[in-house]
Parts: sequence; C-alpha cells; structure tokens
Amino acid sequence: MFLGIGDTFLQARALFAQANALVWIEPEVAFERAEQGIRLIDLEAHPRMVVCARHVQILALVGMERPGLAASLMEQTRPLYSRFPDLTLRRQWASGLIQLAGGFAAEAAVRFRRLARSFASRHVLQEQALVSLDLAHALVKQGELTEAVEVIRGIALLCDGLGLHRDVMVAVLVLESEVKERTEESIAAFATAAEAIRRKWSWRPEHGSSPS
Repeated sequence: MFLGIGDTFLQARALFAQANALVWIEPEVAFERAEQGIRLIDLEAHPRMVVCARHVQILALVGMERPGLAASLMEQTRPLYSRFPDLTLRRQWASGLIQLAGGFAAEAAVRFRRLARSFASRHVLQEQALVSLDLAHALVKQGELTEAVEVIRGIALLCDGLGLHRDVMVAVLVLESEVKERTEESIAAFATAAEAIRRKWSWRPEHGSSPS
C-alpha cells in the first residue's frame, strides 16, 4: 500500500516529534528519526520543518559528543537558517553548544552570556534559564565555580518564578551544592543533573520559536 502525500507529511511530522522528544535522551535515535522525516518531505514546500529537523540533528550530534560533525552540519544548514531570521538565536545557541562540546568553554561562555541577555530582554524566561544552565556548565568546565554558583542561583529564581515542577527546582538546587563541592565527582554530577533538567524542559522547534 502506497502512502498518499498527506500521509507522508503526517508521517514526517510524527518522526520529527519523536526526534525532538529523544534528542537529549537517545541522540542517536533522534538523529535517525529526523533523517527519516527529512527524506519524506519536499524541502522547497516545507523549508522550516527541514531546518528544525536539521537543528535537532545538530543537537543530537552534540549529545553524541561529535562536535566536529555538528559544526559541519551547521555550516551546511546555514543557508536554510538564513531564510528564517527568527531562528538566529537558536542557531547561535547550538553554535555555543558545539563550542562547549569541542573544548572551547571560554568562547561558549561568552556566547551563552549574550544569549541569556537577549532572552531576558525578550522576557523569554524558559530559554533564559536553559541557556544560563549552559553558561553554568561552561563556567564549571573553566573552573570558574564561584560565578557558576551565582548563575545557578539565578536559574533557581527563574524556575521559581515560572512555577516549575518540584523535581526541576530541586535539581537546580542540587546543582548549586554539587558545584560548591569542587571535586571531579561533583562536576560530573553537575553535568548529569544538567542533562536531566534539559530532558524535562527543552524547546520543541516545531512548536514555534522566539524572536531573534
């Protein structure tokens, strides 16, 4: 039985939704689901869906600790990103994650600070909190633990103001205590807790985006 055009489109959307849900849990699976979806749709007819799927693939490659491939895919996708100015901050955020995964924590921290200010000025508090989490991670990697603790306290305030679920709030407070321990084990625990927060509370690109 052959799929009709509408059926194919819906199948692609379902695959993209799965990729979004899995990107920080099973990045390898997320990457493949996004690729399967891309093969089902027409780039010219649905360019935004394609760029959002590529964006998820870039994040998945970061999650797989393959920043070089993520950077290559980012460069390939740049012309498509340029068609949607409202995705500029998302592209810059992904670039920062690539830098962080590639060992350029100081450069990533500069980018994350700028993005946090941009999201704050637009009153996009969830994104401000998440990019601040990435900033804290970059600071921890640099050994700037005092500043990292201050950033995490700011995230806790944002979480409280947004009325987030208790387990997310607790996780943020755990991050602060882990950073204060200043040990390799605590830094590893920070990364684990940060990923847990990201999984619970992440942007879904097909649901819209913040202005750039």
